[in-house]
Amino acid sequence: MCEARLATEEQLSFAISCIEAVATLLQKDPRDVYSALADKTNLLDDYIARYYDVLHTQDKYYVAEEIIRELAAEGVEV
Repeated sequence: MCEARLATEEQLSFAISCIEAVATLLQKDPRDVYSALADKTNLLDDYIARYYDVLHTQDKYYVAEEIIRELAAEGVEV
């Protein structure tokens, strides 16, 4: 997959927060979540980075649940 468009420190921090929240909800290692978002799909770039302006205003666990739904829609298990 391509490199994520996380241009600012705030965006990077938000992406890390999303990865940690997904890992917490799924009780998985954050490294596995990162792999699912960046290597198995392009959700890190196409969802988290692209929609940062809207997503960062939402509750992190709401965003995490949305990410989990996106992963499921793409048929990816963490």
